[in-house]
Amino acid sequence: MYTKVMSGENSPFDEFYYVDALAGTGLSEYENGDCFLGSPILASKSAAEPFKKMYFIEGDTNNAEALEARLELAFNDSYFDVQEPEDWEVLPGDTNERIDDVVTDIWRQRSPGAKFHTLTFVDNQAMDFDWVSMEKMAELSTDFLVTYQGAQAVGMNINIEATHRGKLKDHFGRNLWDHGLETREDYKQTYIKQMRSLFNSDSIQIPTKIYSGRKSYDYDVVYGTRETKNGSGYVDAVKYVKEFVENFDGRDVEDMIEVINGNQSVMEDFLPKNAEIDESLLGGNNKDEDQRSLTDWC
Repeated sequence: MYTKVMSGENSPFDEFYYVDALAGTGLSEYENGDCFLGSPILASKSAAEPFKKMYFIEGDTNNAEALEARLELAFNDSYFDVQEPEDWEVLPGDTNERIDDVVTDIWRQRSPGAKFHTLTFVDNQAMDFDWVSMEKMAELSTDFLVTYQGAQAVGMNINIEATHRGKLKDHFGRNLWDHGLETREDYKQTYIKQMRSLFNSDSIQIPTKIYSGRKSYDYDVVYGTRETKNGSGYVDAVKYVKEFVENFDGRDVEDMIEVINGNQSVMEDFLPKNAEIDESLLGGNNKDEDQRSLTDWC
């Protein structure tokens, strides 16, 4: 959806970039051993138009090497049908240290006089991405897609004063110990409010609740984008995805795997009904042949 909007004839931007701040290996593994394409390959594969440059930051050196090898395979083997961006780079190291390199390089990569935009994906597994790093990315014109770990990471530490002076402070950008916040929801709303402050003009934050199907394990994915004067079909499409995801939980994963493996032919039963959106933003074919041959990626 993002690349369709940014490459459309009504877009004010000439170039767009992608930053995956916690990229991983390029694969995700389900508990039964099945592997699924991770965010770096999916972002490349799903782009309607290629990014000017894609940045993949990964803290573990072995994971970074595995990711680079998989991206090389994806971009150079026609069997996988994954579109290569104009340029891309895997950056091993701590994401909060490497983000400066990304910001500097985007300014360097920008064509003279070009207006550019960035999609920043932060898939926190805990409180990995510091608030100062959020602010550095906000120096660019960017949309944020941020995993907020309100239960397992933030929620487990809200009553620990030492953490408020340490990792919680780094994650939120300030010490919230004496701010009268009591519940996990209080902390989440504070984080969302702070995300709003990253934009120079009015913005929209769309939090999407992810349920694992297990007791007390959930998190939110928060999409932050600048609000437009006349509304946006793009935002409507993001809200459509929110409805889809929130109606889907860990208990549905087995059914979705059956769809991916070809044992069920359609995904329509999972989709929201009567959505008033521009369906062209949602893409087309539900079938993903690459997803059915993942042993080639392992």
